[in-house]
Amino acid sequence: MATTTPAEIRTVIIARIAALTPPTHGANLYTAHRDDRLDLRAWAAANPLGCLRRFDVETRGDTSSPEVTMVTLEQVRETFDIVIAYPESNRFSGRRGLDDVIASDLRHIDYYAGTTGFSITPTSNATIISTQYSREQDGAVWFGVIPLEVVYWRASP
Repeated sequence: MATTTPAEIRTVIIARIAALTPPTHGANLYTAHRDDRLDLRAWAAANPLGCLRRFDVETRGDTSSPEVTMVTLEQVRETFDIVIAYPESNRFSGRRGLDDVIASDLRHIDYYAGTTGFSITPTSNATIISTQYSREQDGAVWFGVIPLEVVYWRASP
């Protein structure tokens, strides 16, 4: 049985999202957030005009106790969040247009990097299940959030 780490899983998810062309307003591509000094939410709140479709995959740090343990392996569960930022502007014809773009993007990203995407091409050595999407607002920025329940095998300590 292959083992993996949260960093390896995150890298696969980021690569899948970065390779996508959004279903609406496709000229504005998804861009991975690479600034390790600030998390995406803080960076986007400070840079609302530059945050359109910038995304990150965050781990909540809620790794469960091992569900299955063997001598060299253990199976754990952890929650990841795919977070995508959108500036509040008239770029998409007002608030309703922005809501439509966020909803479309969340569905699209979930299809390729969530439950369906990982059941078709399981390249992360993990089982990934998407849960209910949400939207959050922080000042002039909206965030689309896709929570992922991730089950994976890791090496025992």
